[in-house]
Amino acid sequence: MSKKIILKLGIKNMSGKLSGLGLVKYSNGESYIGLYKNGRREGKGIYKYSDGSKYYGEWKNGKQHGVGKMIYSSGEFIKCNWIEGKEHGTAEYHFLDGSKAISVWSYGEIMENHDSSYDPWMLKIKHRFRKKTTLKNIIYNFDNGEFFSKKTSKYIRKY
Repeated sequence: MSKKIILKLGIKNMSGKLSGLGLVKYSNGESYIGLYKNGRREGKGIYKYSDGSKYYGEWKNGKQHGVGKMIYSSGEFIKCNWIEGKEHGTAEYHFLDGSKAISVWSYGEIMENHDSSYDPWMLKIKHRFRKKTTLKNIIYNFDNGEFFSKKTSKYIRKY
């Protein structure tokens, strides 16, 4: 299913492209709220995937780039660095039972892993990651994961 933009809100530059805080919703149920520069995701933001997974983190040229956290619909998550939409460097994968696995990535490929109680955990992680390589009036506090309404300064939702 192709995704088409169904809602686009935010600050636009002289050429009509989002620049600054913006919100975009797609026909497949995905959405992004965060910073834009010349119509591309740039800076901190949150992307919600149609399967319920969410990426919180930094973006550059429309791709995940910098420090980020991918939370899967299962509740498991990974914290790592991203370069051009791919995992890169040391990553920490957190399982539902509280255990975690440390791995080293190079441009989207797992190079080595440590400290896992799961076997074969690497296949589970690779399967989850391959799905995600493409992962107004609201203020988002990136430090503690909360949304607030600009009008009322009222707490809306915590992730």
